Amino acid sequence: MNLSQRLRRALPAAGLHLVVSVAVAGLVAWLVFAIWYPYPYRAISGGRDLFTLLIVVDVVIGPALTLILVSPSKPRAELLRDLALVAALQLGALAYGLYTVHAARPVFLSFEGNRFRVVSAAEIDPKTMPQAQHGLGRLSHLGPVTIAARLSKNTDPDFTESIKQSMEGRHPSLRPERWEPYDGYRQAVIAELKPLAALKGRPAEVQARLDAAVAKAAVPADQLGFLPLQSRTHDDWIVLVDRRSAEVRGFAEVDGW
Repeated sequence: MNLSQRLRRALPAAGLHLVVSVAVAGLVAWLVFAIWYPYPYRAISGGRDLFTLLIVVDVVIGPALTLILVSPSKPRAELLRDLALVAALQLGALAYGLYTVHAARPVFLSFEGNRFRVVSAAEIDPKTMPQAQHGLGRLSHLGPVTIAARLSKNTDPDFTESIKQSMEGRHPSLRPERWEPYDGYRQAVIAELKPLAALKGRPAEVQARLDAAVAKAAVPADQLGFLPLQSRTHDDWIVLVDRRSAEVRGFAEVDGW
């Protein structure tokens, strides 16, 4: 059997496998980007990179193995066994990838004194979850929830310990006992907002990103303020906030510091 004969049999099977894999990838993309990592968290929280790795591996491995394994000379029972193993391998890789993406999903957008912080599920110690109050003890599976983090005052007994934990990377927003409803902090948010005028003089491409974000905010520019946004991988974004209601109105890839 020559190569052309083998390819005539293998290519249609691999092509069909590729079509099915791409269709599944589309469904996974909707789940990841519409539910777990809505804009801008796909960039801020690494969802885009995790998804790309997941899909490249899953979409490439299955069809490639089908192309290698399908042969006219192979008995039907053996071929079916091989394809079943490929499907199991592909589904296993997809399931593990989805588990990893889900475990790293953003669950909170937390106001933290003079900034907002994106909190991912992976950053929270499960053992501390019972300490959460105000109905915040269950992590969202439908996108981040906006909350506030209670900061320690220098008169609090745990002030020194809290500062120590923050210096070690366990910021208040990552500690369930510090979580508070956002509504109770709206005035504090408004008091901390910086004017958009503070961002003037940035390079043209940065200004263009800011202008686009302001245009999407659906409120007049003079009604908006901003605070820096931090995540475990980024600190070069801002949150646009309504100066009257403290509602989050948008995001922009602009260094707010």
